[in-house]
Amino acid sequence: FPASESSGYSSRLQFMMQDVLDLRDNRWEPRRKQEKAKKLDEIRQDMERESVEKSRALAKGVARPVAQRAAPLATPPRPPSANARKSPAPSASGADGWSMTAPSRKQQDKKGGRDEKRASRPSS
Repeated sequence: FPASESSGYSSRLQFMMQDVLDLRDNRWEPRRKQEKAKKLDEIRQDMERESVEKSRALAKGVARPVAQRAAPLATPPRPPSANARKSPAPSASGADGWSMTAPSRKQQDKKGGRDEKRASRPSS
């Protein structure tokens, strides 16, 4: 095992010990609730409960969001990309009524690069 220079223990063992210390500090309750597979009846009950909560909130006139279940390995939401902020490419419609969008810059560059490579190859 590769040993850490500072303590002499491998990093895996150090993290395991840190997890145990964190559990002890938190009165042996895990940081995250572990998701387990649900039965179909449990899923139906959850859906019914959420719909009842939603209808009660709407009846009161308070539109509060219903708590959502987190995915077991949910990833944090990513900020919108720079491409999403741009307006869509202009489209041109032909005589037949179909419309075509202009190729993106990336597609144009890619196509141009291929043509140049083909042209530069020596013919055998």
